[in-house]
Amino acid sequence: MNANTSYAPPETPTAKEYKIIVGLSLLLNAVYLAPVLFIGIGNLGQFDSDPTFFYIEAVRRTIMDYGQFPGWDPWHMGGMPLIGSPHTPFSPFYFPVFIFGTVIGAKMALFLMHVVGFGGTWLLGRRLGLQMAPALAAASVWSFSGMHAVQIQAGWLLFSHIHLYPWIFLIYISWRNDLYKTPIMALVLSLTLLGGSAHTIPVIFLPLGAMGLYWLVVERNPRPLAFFVVSVLLFTLLCMFKVIPTYLWVTSNPRNFEGLVEGYSAAALFWSLFDHTIELYSNPSRLFSTGIKFGTMIYPAPEFGFYAGIAALFAVAGVFERFLHRGVLLFAFFVLLLVVMDAYAPIPLWSLLKKFPVYEAMRVPMRFRWALLLIFALLAGFGVKKLSSLFADRGKAVAAAAFVVVALNLIFASWPILYNSFRVPPEKAQAPVQSTGAYFQVWESGWYDEQGWTDTSFFGQVSIFPYILKNIGVTLGPEALNLRIYSRGRGAPDYHGEAFLHTPDGFREASIVEWSPNRVSIVWEKGVRGDLYLNQNYFPDWNVCGPEKLSVVPKRLVRVPITERDGSVTLCYRAPYAYAGIIISVLSLLACVVFIFKNSRFK
Repeated sequence: MNANTSYAPPETPTAKEYKIIVGLSLLLNAVYLAPVLFIGIGNLGQFDSDPTFFYIEAVRRTIMDYGQFPGWDPWHMGGMPLIGSPHTPFSPFYFPVFIFGTVIGAKMALFLMHVVGFGGTWLLGRRLGLQMAPALAAASVWSFSGMHAVQIQAGWLLFSHIHLYPWIFLIYISWRNDLYKTPIMALVLSLTLLGGSAHTIPVIFLPLGAMGLYWLVVERNPRPLAFFVVSVLLFTLLCMFKVIPTYLWVTSNPRNFEGLVEGYSAAALFWSLFDHTIELYSNPSRLFSTGIKFGTMIYPAPEFGFYAGIAALFAVAGVFERFLHRGVLLFAFFVLLLVVMDAYAPIPLWSLLKKFPVYEAMRVPMRFRWALLLIFALLAGFGVKKLSSLFADRGKAVAAAAFVVVALNLIFASWPILYNSFRVPPEKAQAPVQSTGAYFQVWESGWYDEQGWTDTSFFGQVSIFPYILKNIGVTLGPEALNLRIYSRGRGAPDYHGEAFLHTPDGFREASIVEWSPNRVSIVWEKGVRGDLYLNQNYFPDWNVCGPEKLSVVPKRLVRVPITERDGSVTLCYRAPYAYAGIIISVLSLLACVVFIFKNSRFK
């Protein structure tokens, strides 16, 4: 017998409830993010907000200023593929960036994602059997948890697409037996990846796979696992324009973080849940003493901050409440808990996952708390339901009061952290190098804080976002992948310009007469023999695209052998595999859309 047959079907939300939820989601998320949205909305932050804004701006600038596809990034690390970087965002939720600019637009996109996540969690709670107020409590735990606050403070706005997780869970639970609905799941998974962080997908795949295995083994139902597998295949086709270049980029520049982080100890997990002061600027000493290690260093708050406050007590109570799909959700919760605890768990599941592709490139297990928080929020909602059931006629009022207490507790605990997130006025972060408008690179920049530019930073990083605003590249910048830098910037002893000749007589000047990220035209005085260099790291997709009978040959920089008869060349970055991926993605998207609108099951 199906484990869920003893439960009455959940109530369908009314049209009035939907209107209330939309209004509450807009209002409460505006209150939660008020320090970000209304206190210096144009301000910059520190830490990873700089590279986050940089990647968003690189896409915006390439499209809006040059009318090109975001293929090459000339502003970072001496030149690298933009389409292939795991950090490059392509999500439609970033449309405010093209209207209001990168800084304000990215914060508006963050607000949109919080609204989407709040509504999705509420709807998921209702689907599982929660009434209005307990479902609101669950949505509040998901949207207003201290986890989001510390990640925003760290500048991890690209992670905001984890707010699609509730919708992914909702689709899976609702349609797990209907393979015809897999295109919907694939589309939402695609949006999650296109938010700009490759971590979001392997994290959500783990609980989905665990749920599919549970339904297969416990309920002897293979269809949910088949639904998951088909959804992943369709998702891969839809994102092929991103998957192919990212795969080639990551495999050619691998990174290994084996054994750096041990995971949550019981004490660290406890203080992460109950200490609202955990943030980047002032980690409490008791959390230091529990030890979340990154090598010999305590790992920073955004990787483990998980404040839930009183909601944690409701979540404990919710474990003992009976509800739809309780078994499968608790099993997924247990699997995720094993991962985030790693060495402190009876089964070091994270150490096992690290042996598989994609997971081996992930730095820490605590990011799996993204999915853990969602189930945790649902359990808190059922804890509120359990409490309300003890008060008979006053149950709805008790549940409503519990929702208000949970929401206010989380919002006010997060405000100080969010207030410290974006404190750098734009004028303080202006790049100190003056630009004449023409593109060039500098060897290394400093770092800025509320007082302006400084020689050192919290993480020892350098800044890149203020430079791209002036069309200046920084050859030494923050980057997680192990990229070899051969390009040189002003200030380096072997800098010869953004284009130059190397002849038997030494180095000579060459002039860039037309510049854009993916296309550069260069001229020089005829009568010399040697090599022309474009001061960008060499990648195989650089080619001669003008009428000149010249060719790019492999070298550390983009190199073109020339003769005395040559005097000009036009170089282009064209990635055939990316264009092939675009064709596959577009055809797959059209097929999914046609299938959805033509299939009677969606009516």
